[in-house]
Amino acid sequence: MKYVPICSLDYYRYLCSSARHYKSTTTILKTQTPNKMGSKIILIVDDDKEDRELLEEVISSEEPQTRVHSLANGYQLLDYLEKCSETNLPHIVILDYNMPLLNGAELLAIICKDIRYQDIPIVILSTSNAPKHVEECMNRGAKEYFVKPTDIRELTTLTHRILSLSN
Repeated sequence: MKYVPICSLDYYRYLCSSARHYKSTTTILKTQTPNKMGSKIILIVDDDKEDRELLEEVISSEEPQTRVHSLANGYQLLDYLEKCSETNLPHIVILDYNMPLLNGAELLAIICKDIRYQDIPIVILSTSNAPKHVEECMNRGAKEYFVKPTDIRELTTLTHRILSLSN
């Protein structure tokens, strides 16, 4: 595959056409209904299904009125955002750093360049605590970078902190 610098959502279509796994890994979400009740919308993007489900469960138990959408990869996130109306934009995006196809830093580079998404806090939640990953993500627009906790109490505490960042 030819290297193309990632600098905007305009490259999204190029990336999609270049990724041989795109069609098999992208899931079209249910048709979005307008967010009439004013509930928060949280997006979790992580290739680990168990991590997504656990985080979704903790968020839902802490803030039952919050709508949580779980996505398995960066292409699903970009597809979701592209199809969102202004009233359905997420209040916060939680990204894993280590994902196939597009990692968290690459997604930040794409999303943060689009003015439509500039007010959405993006948080990295990853198993990696490598200083170069933290620095890379913070320089590309992450609001916070957290290492995934090892127990449910720590995850609950961290979830409160993450939810406090949302608009």
